[in-house]
Amino acid sequence: MVNQPARSLSPDSTGDGIWHDVASTGDLIDGKSILVQINKQPVVVCLSQGQYYAIGHNCPHYDAPMVEGQLVGNKIICPWHWWEFDLDTGHCLYAPTEQITEMFFSSEFMGNPQSVKLPIYPIRTEAGRILIQLSSES
Repeated sequence: MVNQPARSLSPDSTGDGIWHDVASTGDLIDGKSILVQINKQPVVVCLSQGQYYAIGHNCPHYDAPMVEGQLVGNKIICPWHWWEFDLDTGHCLYAPTEQITEMFFSSEFMGNPQSVKLPIYPIRTEAGRILIQLSSES
């Protein structure tokens, strides 16, 4: 995956959160991801099969950098342990190390991979720009 320098541009405040202009649509090619920073928060911006997605940067399993993950349709596969996450919902679809990881997520995981999620963020494009909405600014 493409790992470009993180960047942050000025916010546009509307609705339920602040929309941040993070990149040009030309910065992404289909099947690739970039890492951006919004108020020191790393966010992965992906383009897969013509659809833009914005997700959290760290895999909830071992904090792997999801910007290095493989995009397959509407899912991203963790580069370290091959966990698969739905880009629309953030839910884990597959955890190949399920028995081992049950120890790490005893109360959160409970043997059900879908109980583990990547953060997802609303994303839109306007005039060739990619905007991501964060609902709470911290």
